[in-house]
Amino acid sequence: MTYEEYTATVKMLAEEVLSNVMDGYYETLDEIVDSCEYIIYNMHHDYVIDHSSNADYGVDCGLIYATDDLDELKQAYAFWALRADVEEKYEELKIKKIEELQSAIDELDMRPSEARISELVEKLDNLEME
Repeated sequence: MTYEEYTATVKMLAEEVLSNVMDGYYETLDEIVDSCEYIIYNMHHDYVIDHSSNADYGVDCGLIYATDDLDELKQAYAFWALRADVEEKYEELKIKKIEELQSAIDELDMRPSEARISELVEKLDNLEME
């Protein structure tokens, strides 16, 4: 797995969270990350930890506990790292979506209403009659 593949997957997962967030944000986030092949298959854990900008997130937040099972430990590191990366990307996408929606709303507000158009047409007609 390359860094580009990893970041593309993070973006895809964040978009999936964004489109399914009505089901409950944290529940959706956990479910989507937990079902990702990067978490399911042990062979990907090292790559996630290497490519993540949040590799220590689980430890820093006290979410990873000591275990003798190295695969279980790596999976926990990978899960929390990927989850934090997806959450960051989700926040970026959410802000972008809000800005797009605000722009669309602003555009709509700039258009005159049908009542205003009728009023202007009537004034124009009155001017032409004078």
